[in-house]
Amino acid sequence: MIWIRFRRRFQGQAGVAQNTRKQVVKVVGNAVYRIVLAAALSAPLIADQLILDNGDRVTGTVTKKDRDSVAIVTELMGAVTIKWIHVKSIETTAPVTVVLEGGRTVQGNVSTSDDQLRVNEQAVAKTEVASVRNAAEEAKYQRMLHPPIYDLWSGYYDFGIANVSGNSRSLSITNSFNAVRATSNDKLSVYFNQIYAKGLVGRTVGETARSLRGGWMYNHNVGKRAFLTAFNDYDRDRFQGLDFAAYSGAAVDSI
Repeated sequence: MIWIRFRRRFQGQAGVAQNTRKQVVKVVGNAVYRIVLAAALSAPLIADQLILDNGDRVTGTVTKKDRDSVAIVTELMGAVTIKWIHVKSIETTAPVTVVLEGGRTVQGNVSTSDDQLRVNEQAVAKTEVASVRNAAEEAKYQRMLHPPIYDLWSGYYDFGIANVSGNSRSLSITNSFNAVRATSNDKLSVYFNQIYAKGLVGRTVGETARSLRGGWMYNHNVGKRAFLTAFNDYDRDRFQGLDFAAYSGAAVDSI
């Protein structure tokens, strides 16, 4: 009898424990479901938003407004560019940099009231907005505006060699280097080219080419429609009897 009672008590405790586990799982499952549902429902509310003049609504992350268009990155359509004149309302959930026509900048969250944009409770007309940049685009802009001299370089180095043997013999070696540093206001280029070649001339092998050329070029914007160009090239060619030559020039062009 004692063994039977003990067994029944053990089963009862197991059933209670099992029911308790089911209740805990159910409660946790309901909590997770509610959290996921709340996040899904609130996702559009925490995204930037554009309302167009035809009533369409675009949500995502506003990256920049430049000239006559505004760019927004959406979850389903990716990056989308929309004409600024078709934007009736804009709202951002994170601070952005707003540049006005006079060059003055204002930072903060943007909302729209009638035909005016409100940035940190400051009202500006939509027609006065020259550009809008989020934090990432503003960092890129500042980097391009005042970069250190060692930054923003890109370029390539190319080495080539060709050798031919048989009834005729020839060997050629080429080196080429080009580097460019481009910013929002200027561009600096540095370049170098070298060629060396030899081949069978008559019954002897001799040099057929040996030249070096290099230099630099600088372009700088001096206005919206004008830019300055300056360059300096250096040249040396054995078979032209040119030991050394230098060429310099400068010009101001307009478009």
